[in-house]
Amino acid sequence: MNFDYYVLRFFESIRTPALTAIMSVVTLLGQEVLPIFFVCLIFWCLDKKTGYILGFSYFTAAIILQSVKIGLRIERPWVRWDIEPVESALHGATGYSFPSGHTQAAVALFGNLAFSAKKLWLKILMWATALLVAISRLYLCVHTPSDVIAAFVLAIIMMLISRRVVEAVYDKRESDKYVFAVIGIVSLGVLIYAYLSVKNMSLPYVLGADCFKAAGAGLGFAFGYYAERHYIDFDTRCRSMALQIVKLVIGVAVALAIKEIPKRIFPGNMIADTLRYLAAGVWVTVLYPLIIKKFFAPKE
Repeated sequence: MNFDYYVLRFFESIRTPALTAIMSVVTLLGQEVLPIFFVCLIFWCLDKKTGYILGFSYFTAAIILQSVKIGLRIERPWVRWDIEPVESALHGATGYSFPSGHTQAAVALFGNLAFSAKKLWLKILMWATALLVAISRLYLCVHTPSDVIAAFVLAIIMMLISRRVVEAVYDKRESDKYVFAVIGIVSLGVLIYAYLSVKNMSLPYVLGADCFKAAGAGLGFAFGYYAERHYIDFDTRCRSMALQIVKLVIGVAVALAIKEIPKRIFPGNMIADTLRYLAAGVWVTVLYPLIIKKFFAPKE
């Protein structure tokens, strides 16, 4: 066996009901709902530039990560070895094992929040939370150390690149077309690769579904970035704090409905999965900003 195996055996040996319950909650911080909520909160209500940085970090890392997953196709630990995962964690362990999607999402979210935080203790707390999510994946035995380390490094690299790119082009709108083109072409390329892999039977759809979702979200975000900056340019401020809360609740509720309802109607459908994530991205970056500009903007 190897290092990955023995680390998982160690975590398997220290399990207790209380610790399992804690880690099962911690690992939820790496699911996609939380990053989506924070992208919406920051982008719609606080600071668009920071929202773009978080969105770029999250979506670009997710696209690359899902491409690596279906490219290498490394099986989950319990498929390779005599490892017993925590059963409740299996629902969230979709696709192939390497790299870890939960770890990537946690680093993209909490890493960016750490960069934006002013207080040292808050920066430490954010990074500690991202690390704890990674550890939870090991404790639950749904990922190996190699999976979480690779995802951690990938997410940090994409976070640093995203921050540098947005900082460089944010005040130069003539560069927006290049940002749109790069993210759009990469997302479309990943989508085509995943589609061909499923069609030629080399990739079971259930193991490649997350790739379609990431590509759809990437396309939606790329289109929305250009459209909002050039044709909408909404104001994150609101007439009152109460209205700001209402604005956020309505927007997030609709985004989640767009993402979840088609899944109930067309389960396991690659076209539906791509379109619902693309539509959610367009809602967040284009359609709802239009509504915000018309109904929530402060009076002049």
